[in-house]
Amino acid sequence: MVETIKPTQFKKFKDKDTNQDHLPGTIRVRTTNGEEWASPADPSIVNVPLYGEQVLLISAPSGVTEDSKKDKYFYIQIVNTHGLINNSILPFLQDSTTKGGNYNSDAISVVNPGKPPTQLSFEEKEVFPIQSYQGDIIRQDRFGSSLRFSSTILNIGDYEKKPFWKGSKVGEPFIALTAGLKGDGDYYTIEDPNLDKSFIYLTTDQKITKFTLGQQKIGTGTQPIGTYDKPQVVISSDRLVLNSKKDEIVLVSNKDVKVSTPKWSVDMDDFFTLFEELLTELQKTGPGQANQYIVGIGLSIGNPLLMAAALKMKAKLAKMKQL
Repeated sequence: MVETIKPTQFKKFKDKDTNQDHLPGTIRVRTTNGEEWASPADPSIVNVPLYGEQVLLISAPSGVTEDSKKDKYFYIQIVNTHGLINNSILPFLQDSTTKGGNYNSDAISVVNPGKPPTQLSFEEKEVFPIQSYQGDIIRQDRFGSSLRFSSTILNIGDYEKKPFWKGSKVGEPFIALTAGLKGDGDYYTIEDPNLDKSFIYLTTDQKITKFTLGQQKIGTGTQPIGTYDKPQVVISSDRLVLNSKKDEIVLVSNKDVKVSTPKWSVDMDDFFTLFEELLTELQKTGPGQANQYIVGIGLSIGNPLLMAAALKMKAKLAKMKQL
């Protein structure tokens, strides 16, 4: 069981017994033999426990002292007590004096005995585990976000939730990063491209069969995401911001760039080709061409100002054109 009266996830804190700075993420744990400090075993993955959760402990050389025989405790992970993603709190487990499931006997270490521990930045919410498939590696937080390393699943078998991606070759990698899972379920849930708040999918041979775009017209000859079975990256949210603080944003396509808005659906190749053709027609209004314009009270052949503007724009367009 853990308590974090002076947790190092808030600020640096010295151990009053050793006068050593605790490592970031260090917590206080209560064991059957008393209370100890424990630091995260893996500095790259810190899973901060809540008051009253159980953690697995290991003992290893301290590293903050020259005494190579001096060990300290490290915590590996939170014990999956209830099968809940949101919390695994068992507040009375290590206090044999607690009677009737209350805090009168100080169930875990707290600042004020007789009062329940305060979860400073945590509120309970219902978060279901996402459906896992054989071989998956999943990182899921308490609040409704997940990172799934998965693959093409061909044998669905008795899985409660079916994958929202489909492929043709078993074992082809697939990655999904999701913030704000909104899928339904009472045991397992699964990511839902039409309901989840924000996500990034990286595919290899998978089609994202359940996905509705913000605009239905996405350019001439564009294969829909639901039928495209080659590597693609799909990013979706209510708003996307691409910000380059120093250098360019580079959009490069081997085929074409499509832009779709409520009023326009544009293929960039077609758009610039149309623009080039328009400038060519404008050139025909210059001197020596057949077109005539009425200027003042006389008759003038061509429009030299329009001709000059057209030539200038066409020269700039020529620099943009891929040879």
